[in-house]
Amino acid sequence: MIQELDCLNFSALSQASVIQGNKSFFGYSFDLIPSSLLTIRYIGGIMKKTVRVKTFVPAPQAFVFEVFTNHETYKELPGVLRSTLLTEGEEYASNGLGAIREIRTISFTLKEKVVAVERPIYWDYLFLEWPLPVPHAGGRMQFEEVDGGTIVHWETSYSTQVAWPLKASFPAISVMNTMIIKSLSVMLKSVAVNKNV
Repeated sequence: MIQELDCLNFSALSQASVIQGNKSFFGYSFDLIPSSLLTIRYIGGIMKKTVRVKTFVPAPQAFVFEVFTNHETYKELPGVLRSTLLTEGEEYASNGLGAIREIRTISFTLKEKVVAVERPIYWDYLFLEWPLPVPHAGGRMQFEEVDGGTIVHWETSYSTQVAWPLKASFPAISVMNTMIIKSLSVMLKSVAVNKNV
């Protein structure tokens, strides 16, 4: 059972902050992430927060799927030191069901497992290791074919079942989480566009 408890449109918050003289929400400015959405959900007894971003890529759906989900692509991103396939996935080594990959950057390490796939429509993952101080609750890249290219809908969630001191940092965690996936989306889009030329 999924129950939407709250929904904040960061674009509306950003516009409101400009109208109010650029005041921040919970002490954090959302001007950097105007196309994002934060949802608080209650799923089977687990509270989680989900951040969403979307990016248009002027390339075919199957091609964009491969660029965004293949661990080899991440080696081409600024700040990434290494991207390693630890366990091969079913059917497709890098991005198939069950694949485990580790991405090391200058400042943090991500270890992720592919938990569901339907090529080239969606790709679900779970971070086994990530830099935020709360448990990851899953993520999805969904690829929507549109005129002239593909819209990538990327969402990632984290558990809110944590000790009180961490709950106070949720606004900052949401901003960091959104900025990370928005930045990755922009960089991966650049790689896809350059490869599709």
